[in-house]
Amino acid sequence: SSVLFENSPAMATENYESARSQTLCICSGYKASRGLRLKEVSDEILKEAKAAVAACSEGILTDDRFVLLKRSVSCDVGAFTLDSIKGLPAPREVFEVPLTVEIMIHGESDEFFVRSFTNLNKVDGVRALHTQMSTVEFLEVHFENRKDTSLSPQR
Repeated sequence: SSVLFENSPAMATENYESARSQTLCICSGYKASRGLRLKEVSDEILKEAKAAVAACSEGILTDDRFVLLKRSVSCDVGAFTLDSIKGLPAPREVFEVPLTVEIMIHGESDEFFVRSFTNLNKVDGVRALHTQMSTVEFLEVHFENRKDTSLSPQR
């Protein structure tokens, strides 16, 4: 499911100008694999995921072009749905970098959602969706303690 996101105030940054009317929000939902412990996803793990995703992006995604976030959602577990996630405000980072990927979790659910916000003047929607999927792939590989941690190439 995708919607254009246009209802947050723009935040001024030195090096990046957001394009509110050209920002695409892509939301997708998943059921966590058996070993995927989403509550344990730390800032350090997100930093590793970001590095792995950037490494397989053929130089398109650099450190200053995207951010990975995790947000815990507090609501009745029955209300934790794709529709409810789409209605939440965008993180401030949307106005600071061309691509923001946000993992949305609920403490009582094995389902999780991933939202990406991409400035279509800088990063296309296909790259945003692939970045979502690569992030989920990294987390699965990480928590399964696989020796081969390479991700699927982004082509």
